[in-house]
Amino acid sequence: MHETGEALAVNFPFTLHHMLDESVSTWNHRDGLLRLVKSLSPKVVTLIEQESNTNTTPFFPRFLETLDYYTAIFESIDVKLPREHKGRINVEHRSSTVWLETLSI
Repeated sequence: MHETGEALAVNFPFTLHHMLDESVSTWNHRDGLLRLVKSLSPKVVTLIEQESNTNTTPFFPRFLETLDYYTAIFESIDVKLPREHKGRINVEHRSSTVWLETLSI
C-alpha cells in the first residue's frame, strides 16, 4: 500500500503475454490484473512486451505467430554472430526454451 500523496508506478516487463485473453474466457487473469492495477490509481504504468500474439486459443495460429517472432530473432543473430560464438549458442538455447514455454508444449 502506498501513502497518500505518494506516486505509484507499475511496471509490466514481459508479463501480459503469458496470460490468457478474452478469446479463452470472458473472465481472465489478464483483465483481472489490469483492473487491480487500475484500482490502485498509479501515476505511471510501463508495459514492455514482445510483438507476438501468444494468447490465442487455437494451437496452430499461436505456433505460426511464435515461429515468425523467433525466426526474426534467429535470422538477426545469424547475420552478426558465427555459429560457434558462445553468446549466440546461449541466446539460441534460451530462446528455444522460451519458445516451447510460449507454445505451452
